[in-house]
Amino acid sequence: MGFTPEQQAVIDARNSNVLVSAAAGSGKTTVLVERIIQRITGDNPIDIDKLLVVTFTKAAAASMKEKILAAIQKKLAEDPDNAHLQRQETLVHGAQITTIDSFCQYIIRNNFNDIDLDPSYRVGDEGEMKLLKADVLEELLEEKYEEADPDFLECMEYFATGSRDDKVEEFILKLYDYAMSMPFPEEWLTERADDYSLSEEDFDSAPFVKKALAGFAASMEECVEYYRIALKLAMDPDGPYFFGDLLENELDQASAIRQSGDKSFDEVRAMVLNMNFARLSTKKDDSVNADKRELAKNYRDKAKKLIGKLQEKYFAEDKKTICAHMAFAAKPVKTLALLALDFKKKFDEKKREKGIIDFGDMEHLALEIILKGGAAQYRDYFEEVMIDEYQDSNNVQELLLSAVSGESEKIYNRFMVGDVKQSIYKFRLARPEIFMEKIAKYSWEEGQPERKISLHNNFRSRSEVLDSVNYIFEQIMDENLGRVRYNEDARLVVGGTFPQPEGENPFATELLLGDVTDLSSDEGRELEASMIATRIEELLESGVVTEGEDSFRKVRYGDIVILLRTTKGWDDIFRKTLESRGIPAYVESRTGYFSATEVVTVLNFLRILDNPRQDIPLASVMRSDIGGFTDEDLALIKAADRDTEKTGFEGDSFYDILLRCKNLEQLQPLENKISAFINLIEDYRQRAEYLPVSELIGTILSDTHFAEYCASLPGGTKRLANLNMLKEKAVDYEKTSFSGVFHFVRYIEQLEKYEVDYGEANILDENADVVRIMSIHKSKGLEFPVVFLSGMAKSFNFMDTKDSVVLDMDYGIGAPAIDLERRIQYKTLRKNIMGENMKMDILGEEMRILYVAMTRAKDKLIMTGQIEIGDEEKASEGSLRGRLGRNMLLRNREALSGEMPYILPYYLRSSAGSYLDLVLMALARHPDYAKLCESVGVSCDPLNRSDEVPFGFRVMTKDELTAEEINRDVTAKVRLDNLLMPAGPEKLRYADLFGERFGDSYAFDSFEGLYVKTTVTELKKAMLEQKDEPTHFIFDEEEIVPSFIAEKEKQAKGAARGTIYHRVMELLYDEGDLTPDDRAGDLVNWMKKMEALGRMPEGASDSVDEKDILAFYKSEIGERMKKAHDLGRLHRESPFMMGISANKVNSKFPDSEQVLIQGIIDVWFEEDDGLVLLDYKTDRVKDGSELSERYKIQLEYYEDALERITHKKVKERIIYSFTLGETINL
Repeated sequence: MGFTPEQQAVIDARNSNVLVSAAAGSGKTTVLVERIIQRITGDNPIDIDKLLVVTFTKAAAASMKEKILAAIQKKLAEDPDNAHLQRQETLVHGAQITTIDSFCQYIIRNNFNDIDLDPSYRVGDEGEMKLLKADVLEELLEEKYEEADPDFLECMEYFATGSRDDKVEEFILKLYDYAMSMPFPEEWLTERADDYSLSEEDFDSAPFVKKALAGFAASMEECVEYYRIALKLAMDPDGPYFFGDLLENELDQASAIRQSGDKSFDEVRAMVLNMNFARLSTKKDDSVNADKRELAKNYRDKAKKLIGKLQEKYFAEDKKTICAHMAFAAKPVKTLALLALDFKKKFDEKKREKGIIDFGDMEHLALEIILKGGAAQYRDYFEEVMIDEYQDSNNVQELLLSAVSGESEKIYNRFMVGDVKQSIYKFRLARPEIFMEKIAKYSWEEGQPERKISLHNNFRSRSEVLDSVNYIFEQIMDENLGRVRYNEDARLVVGGTFPQPEGENPFATELLLGDVTDLSSDEGRELEASMIATRIEELLESGVVTEGEDSFRKVRYGDIVILLRTTKGWDDIFRKTLESRGIPAYVESRTGYFSATEVVTVLNFLRILDNPRQDIPLASVMRSDIGGFTDEDLALIKAADRDTEKTGFEGDSFYDILLRCKNLEQLQPLENKISAFINLIEDYRQRAEYLPVSELIGTILSDTHFAEYCASLPGGTKRLANLNMLKEKAVDYEKTSFSGVFHFVRYIEQLEKYEVDYGEANILDENADVVRIMSIHKSKGLEFPVVFLSGMAKSFNFMDTKDSVVLDMDYGIGAPAIDLERRIQYKTLRKNIMGENMKMDILGEEMRILYVAMTRAKDKLIMTGQIEIGDEEKASEGSLRGRLGRNMLLRNREALSGEMPYILPYYLRSSAGSYLDLVLMALARHPDYAKLCESVGVSCDPLNRSDEVPFGFRVMTKDELTAEEINRDVTAKVRLDNLLMPAGPEKLRYADLFGERFGDSYAFDSFEGLYVKTTVTELKKAMLEQKDEPTHFIFDEEEIVPSFIAEKEKQAKGAARGTIYHRVMELLYDEGDLTPDDRAGDLVNWMKKMEALGRMPEGASDSVDEKDILAFYKSEIGERMKKAHDLGRLHRESPFMMGISANKVNSKFPDSEQVLIQGIIDVWFEEDDGLVLLDYKTDRVKDGSELSERYKIQLEYYEDALERITHKKVKERIIYSFTLGETINL
């Protein structure tokens, strides 16, 4: 493909630092790869290992290496004797095309002596690090309490909540995390100790004071705007002219205050406090329009009210009082910062002692090596440093890679590519400011040592999508909110070629709103999901998406994605609602694992093994299938104990009650059950003393048959997968420095506490033809034909801004002022300003997340939300009517003055509390906005604008949605009633009716034998049998016997043997570290390990010839499969279901009917030129032709299904025979 001039400039730029601002869909990865290829194969080629390329994920690095290798091999095919290319083919495998973590480890491994690090170090598991932090912090506070230092005790009283230290612990850990994102964390924490030591002399130069004055000036913009509108109304021919002088005077005062940036804090304060508000004239004049008089008065009142709020927010105190109040917090803040510093030192010591490091340590240790002299070594070695996703860099990474590139030595060899509009990782403490500083500093001119290039051609999406994105973001995003001005350099330009529809445009962006009174309720989310389901049904009926450059096709389920800001609390409701409407849905969530019932039950079992005197975990296990008790049983036990003369205490645990009451006469029916349960607990408590946790869990699941019980429940496959995942987590835990059940339970609790959730095990193939539901963060880098951006009315989370202590990279610590002696708390300007700054940072991040979500759509973008329409007479501010009315200011301003900057006023944008707020205020200028207003009874005059961006607005009330549900239910009931013969006394009449309906000969003989659903295997077998009249198929099936009942056999036969081989191949690349050089004995040990973990059935290793597996592993197809796995392109055991014409199954069936067929594809993977379909066979055959004849039909169906699911071409169909040890290409 050809490159645009901007892309070619990026590829060709040399001898300068290059910053590439690459918008969504602009092909930045393709351009980056091409630049690398040109560096190693073009003029003055260099070796590939002389490039340092830092990517965001390991999969991205592996994919990049593969593309580079393919390009090298292509050039070698043209010039096979080229020694340089031959060398590159070898070097590419070890080249530093990697993640930042891997590069840091590379530096550490090669220089561990420089930092006195034990070379046998390991990287700690996330759960282990959380646990270790908790232990170190507990030890630190215990030591401090024992020392009883007055400053420490005052700090704990100052920041603790009640008698608990949780808040102080939280603040210490937050300070530590912030510090670790800085190059020199200890220095940063030391500086924080002085945050509240401020004199009056230094007050005006303090960063937070400058920020306060800038924020006040921006807020005064709203006030000035109100006065301008009021004055314009007063100056109209029929306006309240007698307001004019007063309004003009107050406007002048407000404007002067707005432009007082060069004055001191107290000077600006004096101007605000001295602002003179006179009384509006009450003169009566019939020539004055009463509506305009009232409107002018209202806008003037808005201005007065706003100035009052700003006085309270910024200028309630003078600088002397502010400094005095800050002094209350000076000592506690200093102590808090020093506690965080002590924690860091103690935590570092503990990690050294255990020989572990965490991911934060990697960057700092690598930086330490670089700054101690290692920079010259790497600077001399690497010819160029390339950084992908540069907008998500933090301060440590920036200094590290800057030093490696030699920027301080005026060596201009950095290449940085990213898009600050897609910086959405604030929670990882990313610093988009780094990117923006360079945008401001670098030049557009070619030949400059520091150069910037913009890629804004989007090759992903249609113009309808891009125009919508541009229309909204040109109005809401700038340097103050979002970190980048959305101007001509930032706006998206259509780069692809798309067919144009005839007639009504089906690709117009839509805003669908549902009327609901409680936005946070499950009912509201169900209604939104129901509204989405209705729209999906409409799309599948008549919607189209683009296929190629010149055609359309009908919408499929697999074209559609539903994006949510967070899936927690939403995804399950959406999935169930869609499925209830017959719409298949797929959720990939990072939450829900620890709340899964089966996981909670096993963890509670472990909790009571550690300490059975925990009533809630004990009751959970007793009520589960493990204990087998009912609610009535528990009540009887409690009542029996209450009626008995006890030797215990009122505070006894339920376990003590069990021990005491197990032999009571009134509990005789439960005696055996209670005794068995107590014996079970005591038995496993003894086993817990010597068994590894993973083995203990496996034994519990096996002995209690709890795994089999879970498997028998609805969703059993997923439940079983969750339990297997828990065993795997136990194996991970055993690799840490902790051991035992007690620490494992704490390990899991720490993961829960810090929301390190793994998400429930996923058992559905993500490539199936289903509607996907995922978070916006998960969708980054992906694209979908149809995007539903949902939950638009969900409020932004500003809770951190209201915490008693707020933190900021630049401003440090923000805390309240508390006079402990008098028990009086004062707000501090510093904390107020930091809270406001944090709120604007959050809002800017939310804008960027909205941008990412909207730019995922290729053909169609539909935004949905649930919102209360509001009372027609007096709508609340948060209702739809209230929001639409609030946005009238924009239309009034343009209608009154005919002028207004395209970017919306800062005060309006900064007031947004949801995505819906942002979108509605931007759409307020759209010509069709009036239609939305009219649909809910809000008065709105049309604007004289000619925007060509197509938008569709639709509000669905609860009554409409409920009516749809009722209509579906009624229709279904009518159909059911029509099938049933009514009962009653008029039997003869109904007998006639029965005869009339069913007495005729069957009109559709050709349907006889037509089944609704079958499997690929059955179709294959039937076609091979070639019967003359196959009216239906009958197949012999092996009896399925549950594994926990069946006798264990040493050798499996037939289908069972094939199943075991398939399971081995399913786990081969994911479990363990086997290599092609491994011996058969190593493979046997690996299989036995999988058996112990429950990943393979017991005895499976006896049924597998290990030489068969190793032969495959070392084969050409095995190597291709391994390569695909490393690139994240391998898919195994992929279930599918598809409809085919009944006529294809049997020529006697009508072509108009459909038959559903289902199957499971063993393996498929993607290579650059197409898909590869692979099927394993263990049949005892003499040659490959036998297998080819036997399974050709089956693989044809698999090919058809795979191409339908992926919309990509299958280039190879392969059977691998374990019996023959060879591949058969079909």
